Amino acid sequence: MQVPVSKDYSTMVRNMDLVRDLLLKIEADPKYDGTREFYFDTTEELGITNHSLEEVSYHLKLLIEERYIKPANISGRLPGFTRLTSHGHDFIDNIRDPGVWKKVKARTGRLQAVSLTIVYKIAESEVLRLVGLESPHSIITWIRLTISSLFSRFHR
Repeated sequence: MQVPVSKDYSTMVRNMDLVRDLLLKIEADPKYDGTREFYFDTTEELGITNHSLEEVSYHLKLLIEERYIKPANISGRLPGFTRLTSHGHDFIDNIRDPGVWKKVKARTGRLQAVSLTIVYKIAESEVLRLVGLESPHSIITWIRLTISSLFSRFHR
């Protein structure tokens, strides 16, 4: 008898608004501080009411794979987690502002699909523009910060 490892998500489409909603909900709740593991059997337990269990499960798995949230050793019908990672905090800090998020969506809206990495970079560029780091000198500073960030992420 064969038992599937997990549900087949091959037809699932990534929903960036759901990614943002999940990250904002996780960040907003102080119980997700990494001291305990959480698992859920319904989307409502997580505060998501307008998406299916399968869709939320798929997106939580994506957030774990991309290292935006730290996985738990336990899970229910939805993947378990403990907290946002530093990378997750960076991403949500860049897309938290509704104006920035609107610009990110406008810049990616004409594309059929876009990776989380590209959304991250577009959001980051919007925030850099807002704080005045868009000149050639500032671009060099941004490159240095990006290299430093990448280096620290891979050497933890």
